[in-house]
Amino acid sequence: GFLSGGYSETCSQEATCLAYDPETNVNYEIGYKADLFDRTLRLNAAVFYTQFDDLQRNQVFAFTNADGSPGQETITLNAGKSHSQGVEVETTWLATERLTLKGSIGYLDAAYDEFEFDGDGAGPRAALDLSDLDIPFAPELQAYGEVSYNLPLANGASIEWMASFSYQDEAETSPFDPNAAARTAGAVARHPTYTQMEERTLVNANVTYTSADERYYVTLYGLNLTDEEYRVTANSVGALWNFTMYGAPMQWGMELGVTLE
Repeated sequence: GFLSGGYSETCSQEATCLAYDPETNVNYEIGYKADLFDRTLRLNAAVFYTQFDDLQRNQVFAFTNADGSPGQETITLNAGKSHSQGVEVETTWLATERLTLKGSIGYLDAAYDEFEFDGDGAGPRAALDLSDLDIPFAPELQAYGEVSYNLPLANGASIEWMASFSYQDEAETSPFDPNAAARTAGAVARHPTYTQMEERTLVNANVTYTSADERYYVTLYGLNLTDEEYRVTANSVGALWNFTMYGAPMQWGMELGVTLE
């Protein structure tokens, strides 16, 4: 696979309008897929290893202006190499004619092999080795579970109850983790968790009534029933500010639907 190369669209001068190469990856995967026990149990499992080369990362590129003063711009550069490896397992079990159970789990180990940062805005300098930083949006553990029960009614309609949970481990959101970088430079981190995508467990549930001809349905649903507060993305802009987004709070609602023939 590959991610096309190009130029940074925000560059303003020759010193920063640098081309970057495509980011490429090679993935190796072996898996097993089966329908077992008279097709009541579906099992999918996979083990994978992926190598990434010429990683594209936004970096604060330092340069010297024509008048000799220092300048800086955020541009995209090829920063190094990384690899990821892991295991994914998912299953669906038709426990009875009415009861269905689903589950999945994924483990991911992702790390940089090479990651160089070209400057900090203070003028030309030697590249920093930041290969010990976390790869963004690479949570180590994810899991999901779901149970649903379908109850036929005497008039031919049906009611289905469903409840689910999803878990995701914490992960970094910024390629250049300011806190880890500060530790590398021997400084004190100012905001120790601002760029972390936080660990969370979300619980959802719904009940759906479907008409006998399956043309109409009405669903009552609840999302994030434990009202968990969690950060989904963040970007720290030096010592200036921190941009943060949070997941939606607990929600209740109703959905009505009709199939047009």
